[in-house]
Amino acid sequence: MNLEAYKTANEFVEKQMRRIYFIWVIGIAAGIMQIKLDNGVTYQGLSVSIPSAEKLQGLIYCICLLIYLATLGMAVVMSVQFVAVEKDHQRASIYRALDGKKTLLGLTKQQHESLRARALTYLIFARLVIGTAFFIPLLHIVFLQQPTLLSGLDLIFHTQSVTPDGKIVLLSPVVLGLTTCLAAVWSAILNAWLLKREPHFWSRAVSVCMFSIMTLTLVDSQVRGIPLSDAFGRVVAAQTVVYTLWITPRVLASPFMLWVNARVGWYRFRGYLARRRAEAAKAKEAEKKGED
Repeated sequence: MNLEAYKTANEFVEKQMRRIYFIWVIGIAAGIMQIKLDNGVTYQGLSVSIPSAEKLQGLIYCICLLIYLATLGMAVVMSVQFVAVEKDHQRASIYRALDGKKTLLGLTKQQHESLRARALTYLIFARLVIGTAFFIPLLHIVFLQQPTLLSGLDLIFHTQSVTPDGKIVLLSPVVLGLTTCLAAVWSAILNAWLLKREPHFWSRAVSVCMFSIMTLTLVDSQVRGIPLSDAFGRVVAAQTVVYTLWITPRVLASPFMLWVNARVGWYRFRGYLARRRAEAAKAKEAEKKGED
């Protein structure tokens, strides 16, 4: 693993975490203090006025989500470039489990198993702590401050997702888009969880979508206090979009993959015939030598 790239990745994640928490705290403070921009803010001839404290707070939350999106996007790019910290975390967990030792030599089988159990415990605990710290602002914004977030998104997209009495318009474009994003994230988590248990793509995709629809419908119905039928229709529409976007690359690549598999199969068949001919030639030569 490139040590310099590893340090760069760690520094980037740490900076993004600081930015996320800073903007998140600013959003919370803006809501508590009921800060408004009644007089507007002017910059290079452009004037912006936000008379509602809730919309200003929602706009700040939108900025926080954009930083999350940028962080996750860079994480994907780094993983494509083989910049990973998985091995480093595993190595650190093993060193913690060794209790000061620096070698595995001389350990019995029982000690190896005990060491493995302690290392896994350290690794899982570290992942839980890091994951919790990373997702606290996101979970707070999306689930506990959703009306405020929708107000900010309405300000950006000029839609109406929240009524004056504070109720969420379930069929507004912003709510449907947010439901689709939640379905996509939940489907990605389920896909990673089922990847080893179900290696076949199509059966795994169907299983993920069915389980995602059931769980999201139940959660959405309980959290919003709406009938299951209302939640089911919206979740199915969102999951259909996610499923379509998920399988489209595989469908488009299927003809090419079939052609590649056919070519590989043809070359393997030719290699098999060449081996058979070579074996037959060797057998004939052996027979001639035996006759001589």
